[in-house]
Parts: sequence; structure tokens; C-alpha cells
Amino acid sequence: MLTLKNDESHSMRYITGGTAGSTKRTFILIHGGSKLQQNAEYWEPHFQFLSSFGQFYAVDCFGHGASTGSPSSEKDVAAIKQLISEQGINDHIVFIARSAGGAKLMRLLEDADIAAKVDRLILIAPASVGPTTVPAAVKDKKVLLFWAEKDPVISEQRADLVASSFDDVTRYTFEGIEAHIPEKLAPEHFHEQISKFLSR
Repeated sequence: MLTLKNDESHSMRYITGGTAGSTKRTFILIHGGSKLQQNAEYWEPHFQFLSSFGQFYAVDCFGHGASTGSPSSEKDVAAIKQLISEQGINDHIVFIARSAGGAKLMRLLEDADIAAKVDRLILIAPASVGPTTVPAAVKDKKVLLFWAEKDPVISEQRADLVASSFDDVTRYTFEGIEAHIPEKLAPEHFHEQISKFLSR
């Protein structure tokens, strides 16, 4: 648990695994907004896979999972910054954010020090990501963008807008999937595309 500085009522729980190293990547996973389905455990089917590339941190945003305190995007951003600082994560960060987590990630990347540590971004049907919300410091980062062809929550038509916000985007559409959680329904395709992306 990480207790937010200056606010002991907010403690962020996170799950970590894998192995850190100077040449290895650090994955920071930010889940979506559903209180019933979204928390650090949501990413569990991908933990072993991500561990093969380095270390991962999957957070419970405030108001989710075992984190304490009321929901607050502002405090989520502050806590993730604090996590990066306290764990001594200096570079090679790969952020993986889905749905509402995408909006939080954009706010996090407004911090130039955090943006400078980014290696790549992996986005899954991100909310509120577009030309006006993507910080200039990360527009040139390599991005892998996932979307379900028939996403009932955030239309796949928004993928063009998100893709136009970055200079180097690889897109993957989960064809035929009518759900907002394609990486959960087709993890093998999710892993395959990430492996290719990381090897670029």
C-alpha cells in the first residue's frame, strides 16, 4: 500500500511482479472506471506475460479494489507519481491504460518529468484522449492502440481521432468482438500484438 502524502485517508494498493533491471521495461497498468469490474486484479491474466519483459505495477485507483479513500482522478495521478518516485523508476516505462484510465494517463503525462521516463504507450479504447488532451511531450512516443470492432461503450470510430493525436501509432482492431474488454476476451491476440510492438 502507498499512502498519499499529505492525505492519509487515501492509500493506494498495487500489485507488482516481474524483475527490474537497467535494460528491462517497467509496465504501469491503469484500469478503467467500472467499480464492479475494474481494479488491479483485472490485469491478472497478463501478469506472467508482462513479467517476461520486466517488472509491472497494477494499481487500484481510489474507490476501486482495496485502495482506501473516495474516487479522485487528481489523487490517482498524484499517487502514481508518488509510486514512480518511491520505487525509483527512472526510465523505460510502458504505460498500459484502458478506457477511463486513458484520461488519467494523459493528466499524468502533463508532468514533464514523468513524460521523459516514457518508453511507449499502450492504450485500450481510451476515454478523453485526443489532439487537445495529449501532452506535446509524448506525441512522438510509440503507441499501440487497441479497440474492439463493436465496442458498445466507446465507439471504435474514435480510434481515428486518438491515432491522429500521435506521430507513431500501431493500431489493432479485435474483429467481431462486441465488448469493451477485448483484451480479456482475446488475451492471446493482445499478447501477440504487444510482443511485436515491443520488438520494434
